[in-house]
Formats: sequence, structure tokens, C-alpha cells
Amino acid sequence: MQGEALPRMDPLVVLDRSVARTLGESRQQDTARTDAAPVVEVDNLVTRFDIRKGFFGGISHRVHAVENVSFSIFPGETLALVGESGSGKSTIGRTIQQLQESTSGTIRFGGKAVADMSRADKMRLLHFSRPVCLTYRLTPPLVEPGFPLGTDPLGRDVLARVIIGGEISLKVGVYSALGAVVIGIIMGLVSGYYGGFLDMIAMPWIPLDVPPYDQQPPDRDLVRALVSAHHKSLA
Repeated sequence: MQGEALPRMDPLVVLDRSVARTLGESRQQDTARTDAAPVVEVDNLVTRFDIRKGFFGGISHRVHAVENVSFSIFPGETLALVGESGSGKSTIGRTIQQLQESTSGTIRFGGKAVADMSRADKMRLLHFSRPVCLTYRLTPPLVEPGFPLGTDPLGRDVLARVIIGGEISLKVGVYSALGAVVIGIIMGLVSGYYGGFLDMIAMPWIPLDVPPYDQQPPDRDLVRALVSAHHKSLA
């Protein structure tokens, strides 16, 4: 896509009876119908969460999850929201689907503002016709939200044991490695994390000999820090 105005479809290579065949050709795709009315319009969307503490439940601070986000999606168009964990991507989707109330801004479906719809219209549009569907990660069911990070179900410290090269290293300095990349997953309960952070803390092991092409930058930094700590422990 770099230097390209439109998405490009590359040819597909398949094996046919052990013989490689190339299907299709490299060409640009323009499926978006920008001459038509947008399917979805989001104007200056703001979504914030009030954090309440104390006996009376007073607001201690606010989390600014989404701030002044605007975009339009036309028929046949694919829009990618790219951002690190906690940047508000899922919150935008939940707010569009009306699973989360917005603080301000406008959301329109087919030119009609969701705020102007009756409850019945919202149910009919967003839940029965299903124009918006969120696909969630499978990480949350795989972790126990009530356990502190770094412990197994028996409460044993698992961060002190790391398998590298087939051997268990007790001097790898995992806590130092985690702190070095500043990803903030040292203390606290699993229930306090979400999205990409849950992916990181739910990993039962990390294959250090596999190039982490598909990992987020914090994951890659963690792997490098673990390897560095392991080498220092052997010195």
C-alpha cells in the first residue's frame, strides 16, 4: 500500500498436485462507491468514562477513551482503525453499535442520526437488521480475572520460571525485563487489563526463536528484553 492510492490485490499462488499455480494478477481495487451516500457517518465522536471512588461514589477522574473522531464509510469501502492497545478502537465500535453511550458527537446510519431515533428504531436497526457486528478477541475467557498477574491457579509465582533453549532459567530476571519495556503489567489483577494487554499477559510461553513479525511493539520489546536478561544471567 505504500505509495499506492488504492488497495492492491496480489495474485494467489496455490498448489495443484504439487505444482505451483498463480491465480489472478496484481491490480488495484476500487470498490468504494464514493458517489453514493455514506453508509455510516461519525462526526466529532467523544466517549469518556467516569471513574468513581469512595463511599459516596464521587468522580475521581475521567478516562478520555475517544476524542473528536470523525470518518465516513461508503458502500463497498473498508476502513481500518489502527492504533495501539487502549487507543479506543473497540470503544468506537461499541459506541457506533450503541453498546456504549457517547459523551458528544453524532453518528448517522443512512443519513439518519442515531440520537434522533426512537428506542424501537434503534433496536430494529442495530440489533435486528445487524448492520454493525463486533468480533471480539478470545483472550478474556482464557484467563482468570481474579488472579494476580504472574501467578498460576495455585498462587505460585510463574514469572520466575522461563524456559529458554529447553532449560528452565531461574535467573532470567523477568520482572526487570518487563519493567524495562514499560508495558505496565507487573502488578494488579487480570480484570484490570483488556485488548492487546490481555493478549500479552495470557501468553503461556513465548517462542523466542520465531521472528515476531505479527507482534505489537510492546511484545517485540518484551522478547528482546527477556533474551538480553537471559544472556546477562549467564555471564
